[in-house]
Amino acid sequence: MKSFHFTDKSLLIFFVASFVAAGFVLAFASQRALDLNTNKNWWTVSFANPTDATLTFGIANHSPTTSFSYTLTSSNGKKTDTVSVNIPTGNTQTVEPVTPDGFVAPFRASVQHDGMTQEIYKN
Repeated sequence: MKSFHFTDKSLLIFFVASFVAAGFVLAFASQRALDLNTNKNWWTVSFANPTDATLTFGIANHSPTTSFSYTLTSSNGKKTDTVSVNIPTGNTQTVEPVTPDGFVAPFRASVQHDGMTQEIYKN
């Protein structure tokens, strides 16, 4: 019966090769997990400058669908028309809404996307 024995050199080569291969696999998996758009479905809404008087806000899209719509509401109940915007996956779009006369603070921006709504408020 023939038996195979590892020499010290072949064991060292085997472990180094295994370590390098594992490093490549983990680096690839980590890179995919950290990519904001790979197999992800999320989006955010935020004011461009939360302290000034403008209503400029941004929508960051990291979902596969690109259609968004928004409505602005003032404290006196006035609303803007619903506006639709298309934002490609991985992009952020700044929205500078036009408000009608008589729009009074505080304001609420409601953004709809894929049946979900996110709202942000500004005094």
